[in-house]
Amino acid sequence: PNEVRNEEYGLIIFNWGVICNQASGVMRYMERQLQPALKVLSSLQEDNGYLQYTFLWREHEPQHFLGGQGGLYETGDGPDQCGPPPNNTYNNFRNEVALDFLRSHELLGNQSHQIRGVVHLYDALKPMWGLHFPGDCTHYCYNPWRFELTWNGVYTAMKSA
Repeated sequence: PNEVRNEEYGLIIFNWGVICNQASGVMRYMERQLQPALKVLSSLQEDNGYLQYTFLWREHEPQHFLGGQGGLYETGDGPDQCGPPPNNTYNNFRNEVALDFLRSHELLGNQSHQIRGVVHLYDALKPMWGLHFPGDCTHYCYNPWRFELTWNGVYTAMKSA
């Protein structure tokens, strides 16, 4: 009680995928960027025991090109043509590949070098195609509600970590 603890805590949220149009691009990122970053950051924690970071993974948001499969830009889908994919058939391969990689490489868990939780938001944003900034069907659904969803996802992931 009389001691002043010199501890610092931090949160790092990793995200990748929306610009990858093939599963191999997601895999390359995970192998060449994410895995080495986790190794370096966790070694810093071990070397400086007072730094305690929590790592999370955030799903990328769905793309909403009118046509295609809800995430794949196809010829004829102009950048100003946002909408739901035919039959509301979304292709969430990027998040699926990333999660499979995290599991198969034992990078999900409660150890200092692992991702401790996933910020889920892809499914909740699927029907929100009308919230894209005009002409940008790829990146973000622009609406203040989106940030509440993201922060709730962070809270939920932290709570389960």
